[in-house]
Amino acid sequence: MIQLKPERSLRLAGWRRAHINCVRGVAWVTREGDVRDHILGSGECLDVGDGVTMITALEPTVIDIEKSATLSRLRGIVHIAKVFARSAEQWLAMSGSRGRISPVPYY
Repeated sequence: MIQLKPERSLRLAGWRRAHINCVRGVAWVTREGDVRDHILGSGECLDVGDGVTMITALEPTVIDIEKSATLSRLRGIVHIAKVFARSAEQWLAMSGSRGRISPVPYY
């Protein structure tokens, strides 16, 4: 958790991906290469990618920043595993057997 006083800024550079969560207060977020500015209030969040990101507190603000590259990969792996498990369950239910599968001719 990072506490910022009003009009204080924080510069993020060299982060591949980050998840910015405004815990309390109001933060102004501007990113390199993005013509839009983002205003985050309490409980709001923003995912940012490559490039420099500037976060400025508009009032006393607490933010939480998390590197999300690893998180996104883990979420992706978990999602793939769940899809695979669901497909396997459906396939087993359709085959009518719960363990042994009859051999398939190879000719």
